[in-house]
Amino acid sequence: ALAALPQKPPVPIALMVSGLWIQRHPVDFAWLKGLAAGGKIAVTWVNHSFSHFYDPAAPLEKNFLLKPGTNFFSEVLSLEMLLLDSDLLPSPFFRFPGLVSNQRLIEALRGLHLIPIGSNAWLAKGEMPQPGSVILVHANGNEPEGIRLFHAFLAGQREAFRRGDVMLLPLREAFRPR
Repeated sequence: ALAALPQKPPVPIALMVSGLWIQRHPVDFAWLKGLAAGGKIAVTWVNHSFSHFYDPAAPLEKNFLLKPGTNFFSEVLSLEMLLLDSDLLPSPFFRFPGLVSNQRLIEALRGLHLIPIGSNAWLAKGEMPQPGSVILVHANGNEPEGIRLFHAFLAGQREAFRRGDVMLLPLREAFRPR
């Protein structure tokens, strides 16, 4: 859907991927790499941890990367090594799984010189995009409602995209001085 937008290709997209997703979905990963190699999309590969642990029964303070015993540095660096081994350049961005972190993890991330990325438009949670939004959609099938809302958003903005009034920008643009 993004590659079909009336926007000059390649369409910029930030993909937040985990190492286990890459390992468990080699065909999908190759497809994404092929779209990028073919000039349809320009991918910013965002670190999303290696394992992306999640327990729906665990409280947030003991979930995701806050699970007791989690080696944060291994979670981050193992995915970076996997991306490099896949001939991809990791970006300086990191998205905490579940958007859940604490001060200790933020300081550890800072020590790795990575930039945490949040979202103000997590579609499946009812947050709608505004100009300048970072839109969060789980394209892995975990949130079908988010995908439906994203397609509806794109359809509703198609004419604005065609006119050039709306466009997707690379994630790095969020950090440029205005």
